[in-house]
Amino acid sequence: MHSACFQAYTCSHYTCPICSKSLGDMAVYFGMLDALLATEELPEEYRNRCQDILCNDCDRKGASQFHWLYHKCGFCGSYNTRVIKAETGNHNCDRSHE
Repeated sequence: MHSACFQAYTCSHYTCPICSKSLGDMAVYFGMLDALLATEELPEEYRNRCQDILCNDCDRKGASQFHWLYHKCGFCGSYNTRVIKAETGNHNCDRSHE
């Protein structure tokens, strides 16, 4: 990738366009997301729902509490994840899948 193209890309993206891993240390950004989510209250019908996720940074599968946008990896703490299965019932979000 050309350096000018890379600079333009990283102004609005934080993941590699090829492998989807984070491009750098995201600790500050992920900490900001932690603080944001700590103040947010989901509607009652969504509070006990979980979603199966795949972490793009550590390549592990696990479960995360339901949210419309953000899903934190229980292994590495990254929010660079994708939902692989949406759960509809009440489940234990602490389970992990290797």
